[in-house]
Amino acid sequence: MTNEKALTFNKTSKTIANTRYEGAYLNLDSSFDQHQVKVMVTHNNQKFEMLMSVILQHGTPTATLASEPYQYSEVQEEVLKFAQSIVGFHQDKDSYTLSLLNEHA
Repeated sequence: MTNEKALTFNKTSKTIANTRYEGAYLNLDSSFDQHQVKVMVTHNNQKFEMLMSVILQHGTPTATLASEPYQYSEVQEEVLKFAQSIVGFHQDKDSYTLSLLNEHA
């Protein structure tokens, strides 16, 4: 069940040239079995999608990369941090103090 009204977040990389991220939290339901963060990466005029599952880790929702390696490993760390900031935002919607979400402004 994809959430058609998912908030979309945008971020420009400060460390990797010509790289932008657009992410959304999908499959909002009552359990964490179907929660995912989808990030569309634009890197050197190429676009590709990275999908992360949201799992409960020590009682905290956490975005995790799939086990298979991605072709664009240089952006993986930033994508994971960006995805985690989206998860954090959805867990605390009334708090706008997440620095990763504010960096794109």
